[in-house]
Amino acid sequence: MIKSKDLTLNSLWFALSKLNTLLSGVVFFVILTRYIDKGVVGAFTYAQSIIAISAVFVSFGLSTSIVKQFSETPLNIKNIIRSVIAFQMIVAFVAIVFLYLNFHENNLIVIILSFTLLFKCSEVFKTFFDYNLSSKKYYKAELLILVLTTIFKIIVLLYTGDIIFVCVIILLESMVIFLIMLRMFNKNVSMYNNSVKVNFKEILRDAFPVLISSSIFIIYSRVDQLMVYNMSGDESQALYASAVKLSEGWYFIPLGVVTSYYSILANNKNDDNYFNYFSDACLKVNSITIPAAILITLFSKQLISILYGESYIESAAILTIHVWNGVIIGLSSLTFRHFIIAGYRKLSIYRALIGLLLNIVLNFILIKQFGVIGAAISTLISQFIALFLSNLIWKTTRNIFLIQLKSLFFIKYRVSNEICTSRQ
Repeated sequence: MIKSKDLTLNSLWFALSKLNTLLSGVVFFVILTRYIDKGVVGAFTYAQSIIAISAVFVSFGLSTSIVKQFSETPLNIKNIIRSVIAFQMIVAFVAIVFLYLNFHENNLIVIILSFTLLFKCSEVFKTFFDYNLSSKKYYKAELLILVLTTIFKIIVLLYTGDIIFVCVIILLESMVIFLIMLRMFNKNVSMYNNSVKVNFKEILRDAFPVLISSSIFIIYSRVDQLMVYNMSGDESQALYASAVKLSEGWYFIPLGVVTSYYSILANNKNDDNYFNYFSDACLKVNSITIPAAILITLFSKQLISILYGESYIESAAILTIHVWNGVIIGLSSLTFRHFIIAGYRKLSIYRALIGLLLNIVLNFILIKQFGVIGAAISTLISQFIALFLSNLIWKTTRNIFLIQLKSLFFIKYRVSNEICTSRQ
């Protein structure tokens, strides 16, 4: 049975902790655009995209897929997490070496930020606490660290004007968060069995489809910035990235709802009310994303002008288009977790491939014709088709499409027993 109070509190703590997205992604970026040359801003955001893509491979889909292992073998959680972290550390080291070999001559920013990959495994600890709806245990500590380091980054940027020092602070921030998560985890796993052998091959087998779909997804969600940088230059990348930061800066709020509902859905996967829970989650997510998209669209010029200044006013047109991706991303995050629970691994890969191919083709065409606005249009079209409309293609996901379509009009959908039976 769902405990509404626990679910609400967990969503709230998730949202509060993810103020990092707002602080480092928007507040810090505002200072960055005010005091740093556009070319440097473009290079910095380009490096962030490279690291974001690398981080998906380091995670290997394990931070998401192990929730299924938690529900099936709850007494083995301790060994599962330790095995996953060891594996991710090894992959991170390989990724750092690869990035060094490819960027050490011309992009010091990428090299410094690459070392944050070693601490990417802190996400596994977060998954453990989120699964137990006890996110408060780490959210408060993480929030405090992120606020302090963001303030420190701003001070350093104002006094030195050097982005390299900022990158070093980002690295130290990720290391401190990892160490705190490790300590908190060790304090909360004494009740779990430490002698049960982990079937890591099975864990990797479950995670591999998640890795493929996640890597394809992150590439096509970042390919617009990579292509803008390479096709239009670093200043155009700065304009585009400034709009994207505002467009994505509030995602932590709906994703907090998604994260809290994930464990509920996983634990009720065989319940006849499973899709009713899924429908409720869609409605809650849309009640956040749609009003936010409307408000940002209406006041995009004012937002850009106040935050970044008139030199970035061209970003307003990009923002009015790109912000609507938030509605699609919110619903897609729920669909993605449903696929993991239901075992629809191949569908996640197919959807991601559709989006990647569409985005690359559309970017090549539209960036040449419309510049950075073309990149925003390409991303919106490709995500709408790949993450929403594609659910019509497969019989097993048409009910998902229907549920989410109704939720866009805030219609509460109650799934019949017949549909619930067809899921199984």
